[in-house]
Amino acid sequence: MSANDAHHNQAFRARLLENGKIEMTDALGAKLAVLDPEKVAPLKLLTAGKKAGDLVFELDLDPYERAFRHVSTHLLMRELTEASVREALEAGRAYVAFDWFADPTGFVAEINRGDEAWPLGSEVPFRNDLRLRAEAPLETTFKVICDGQTIFERTADRLDVPVSKPGNYRVEAWLKLVGELRPWILTNPIYVRMP
Repeated sequence: MSANDAHHNQAFRARLLENGKIEMTDALGAKLAVLDPEKVAPLKLLTAGKKAGDLVFELDLDPYERAFRHVSTHLLMRELTEASVREALEAGRAYVAFDWFADPTGFVAEINRGDEAWPLGSEVPFRNDLRLRAEAPLETTFKVICDGQTIFERTADRLDVPVSKPGNYRVEAWLKLVGELRPWILTNPIYVRMP
């Protein structure tokens, strides 16, 4: 499960005071500075036509609309009902995505054997012919994690690897941003058990 830490506290406001100066405050209304437009020429342009109490400018760096789109939990469901949401959560059919990096729509991770498929959260009886498959809507660095250890890594838009032993298998998808790999998608595990 993911959660956003949204405080909406990175905003700055500037209001024109009775004395013609500009008061800068933070999102909670705490005074940060008082500026004199007579001493800072560009500020004089911002106050033209304004009266005391008017908002001169506002800079909102973390509005709730943006903050709540930072990371989200995606559920694998057949229909959008309360019962389906509860069932998907209880079954662990979910992955977390940092949606602001890229839209994860189309991401899939599952274990297959022939025509049989087990989604995230499933318990699968171990056999030698199991395969872990994943697909992403764009090229990513896939990491296969088994029992907490990275056992396979590849950069591609799809992944198909054999499951060689029982364990708890997860898939991570990482994107290169500003020259560094960063986590984009983190799945719940699929539990491969001895029969």
